[in-house]
Amino acid sequence: MRSCRMRGNANNRCPQKVIFEEHDADKDNAWSVEELQHFAKKCNNGTEMPEDEIEQMREAFTRNEAGNWTFEGILELYSMQTPVEPEETWKDLLAHGFDRELKRISS
Repeated sequence: MRSCRMRGNANNRCPQKVIFEEHDADKDNAWSVEELQHFAKKCNNGTEMPEDEIEQMREAFTRNEAGNWTFEGILELYSMQTPVEPEETWKDLLAHGFDRELKRISS
């Protein structure tokens, strides 16, 4: 699995892992489409991800045998997004209660 380089919250856990666990409602270590949409709505003021973007994610990022996105797949998403759209990553982090020093100030 790719390393999670962004650290800084109180438990010294990477923010992406905290976010992943928050949206993994059934605790199966993967995101279903419903869990992905829950994440998207929190990051985008209640707006779900369009079906064409979900399809792109199906093709681009690691999923398990059931077709759900693993933590590795979500790290791949951030690894692709952050260099080209860093403010999108910050928007996600801020929506999940992290400040610019990666400390979680709310949930």
